[in-house]
Amino acid sequence: MKKRLGLLLVDFDGVMSNSRFYETDALEDREFSDKAKEFIFSQENTVVLNSWMRGAICYQEVHRLAEQAKGLSAKRLDHLLHQSVINMDLNKLMLSYVKYLRENGVTVGLFTNNMDVFDSISRYHFNLDKYFNHIYSSSAYGQLKLENDTIIRKVIDDTHVHIDEVALVDDSQSSFDTATKYGIATFLYRNYKESQVEFETWIEKNYSLTD
Repeated sequence: MKKRLGLLLVDFDGVMSNSRFYETDALEDREFSDKAKEFIFSQENTVVLNSWMRGAICYQEVHRLAEQAKGLSAKRLDHLLHQSVINMDLNKLMLSYVKYLRENGVTVGLFTNNMDVFDSISRYHFNLDKYFNHIYSSSAYGQLKLENDTIIRKVIDDTHVHIDEVALVDDSQSSFDTATKYGIATFLYRNYKESQVEFETWIEKNYSLTD
């Protein structure tokens, strides 16, 4: 007998969007954009990035660091980041499926490791609260989404579902492994363009949308 799907948690980066911070189509900004991404997302800045995703530092601090270390204009980085966020593409197939699930009684939450610009810009620019019942971002909760079970317990309390009724769709193997350890059935969204059909088939095979 299929389990009831009470709550679907949807990752943002790699599932809801494959767009990137600091991306630009403006030829005059390409070289600057490449230098920014190379430094900000470098291995040496892992601690900084995790602090940013935990909401411990803001993007302005990250940009000041880039200006001090590499001479990249912090003001120009602010503008480039804002524009890249506004210009992000969303996964229309996933949005359509989320709408279908909600119409059939499933609660859907956005569940993301993300930065302050997601909370202050993305959420409102794309009207994400229109599509999702709940939004959980690491920067808003002060910790990465699966570094312990704190946010998961918050999700359960908010939605009043049993852990057996929760599913997660995520493109990260690490998230897959950790969520599975916490007892959450997880679908690994391996390919942004090709995984949607497989994901919907997985839901249909494993879950009932009604009691």
